[in-house]
Amino acid sequence: MDFHQLQYFVAIAESGSITAAAKKLFLSQPPLSMQMKRLEKELGCVLFLRGAREVQLTEAGKLLYTRAKSMLELRRITEEELAVCSEQTSGTIRLGVISSVGCSLLPQWLKSFHLQYPQIRFSLYESDTYQILEKLHQDRVELALVRSPFSAEGIQKVPLQTESLIAVGHHSFFSEADTISLQELAERPLIIYRRWEHILNQTFRTLELPVSYFCVNEDARTTVYWADAGLGVGIIPESACSLLQNPETRIVPISDSLPDTTIYLVRREQTYLAPHTKIFWEGLQERCKH
Repeated sequence: MDFHQLQYFVAIAESGSITAAAKKLFLSQPPLSMQMKRLEKELGCVLFLRGAREVQLTEAGKLLYTRAKSMLELRRITEEELAVCSEQTSGTIRLGVISSVGCSLLPQWLKSFHLQYPQIRFSLYESDTYQILEKLHQDRVELALVRSPFSAEGIQKVPLQTESLIAVGHHSFFSEADTISLQELAERPLIIYRRWEHILNQTFRTLELPVSYFCVNEDARTTVYWADAGLGVGIIPESACSLLQNPETRIVPISDSLPDTTIYLVRREQTYLAPHTKIFWEGLQERCKH
């Protein structure tokens, strides 16, 4: 099994037929079919169920497809890293970032860094904390910006900013007071990011407050946008307020105690960082001290 075979296999899996994959790869169909038969013989399993016009992946094929995608990506990443390993101030940083940071704080943090190192580029992988950490463990990203809480096993983490959770929504959902209590929030149509659900449930349960969520979603930006549209009261980190645009949306601190959330810069322990990535790792920490 070599990288060419994996590339051919992925092309067939994604095209749905050997004929379409052959056109995509600028190959004739018979040699491509032969390569796949050799791969199946070497691996000792059937990868495709071959129909008249299309092929379907077997369970073994689905497993290989997942692994092949990762291996091909790691090959590309390794080639890029080797090409720039002697360069101090150029290259591409593979950075995982959660949505609430990627569209709010990160652009501000990058301004001065980009002015100082204009040749350094970024390849962003945006997702939630858990998926970003999975990419980090798979070496698909070198560094990541994530939020607590999360498991830090095998990870070196540096706190960058700690912030409170606050309530946002149309002014009609709030009284004239400067703050809002959890008891009042329990009576509102709440919009929350799913990873806060467990924490909020525990807090409301401790206070013996019944709560029913209007919307539980997978992306912090969804909470912001729905609250900004007047659909309910969103509970978001302070930094996400920069995404609000509706002048009728109020930003109200929560009077009761809720756990703070901390943004961390993380990397895998004892892993190599290219010189330009190390510059960013150290520079972002220094930037956030001020």
